[in-house]
Amino acid sequence: MKISIAELAKCAVLAMAIVPSDAKAWTESTTFKDTTVLVSDNHVALICGTYNIPVAIANPTTKQILINQPFTLLARRVQIAILYHEYAHLKLKHKMTIIDLLKRIIHGGARGKQLQYELEADAYSVKKGYGKELRMYLRYINYYISLEPIPEITTRIEAIQKGIKDVQKTNL
Repeated sequence: MKISIAELAKCAVLAMAIVPSDAKAWTESTTFKDTTVLVSDNHVALICGTYNIPVAIANPTTKQILINQPFTLLARRVQIAILYHEYAHLKLKHKMTIIDLLKRIIHGGARGKQLQYELEADAYSVKKGYGKELRMYLRYINYYISLEPIPEITTRIEAIQKGIKDVQKTNL
């Protein structure tokens, strides 16, 4: 099924405008550090599609992290690794415009400035001691989406591996 650029743009506009105004839409909430984490399969699906995979998304507009129900089933250390990654996007004030989101959808991943943002957020999680868990999650996501290596994810996994080694060296 092909999707038109107009439909992509409509989804991107909806995704960027998600504001948790309807409390009934959120099945539960919690906090991570000083950030609210909201669980809603519907809102996450607007941004990422309806894959039945664990997803977390930082929303720079509301300064919140959105997760879906499959995320809640992950091992606790994997959840924390991903939450640190998303928290870093907020802490580092990473922004994503509608155009950036459309480019990610069309190209099948982050490139340029957006890839740099992903690498910075990954590094934050690695420095907190959760690199192995983040790497494991990215490998899972890569092979869930495609049996072939996805360039963005491969780049991120390689950087995480290097970061893990650097952290290990400094802890000797």
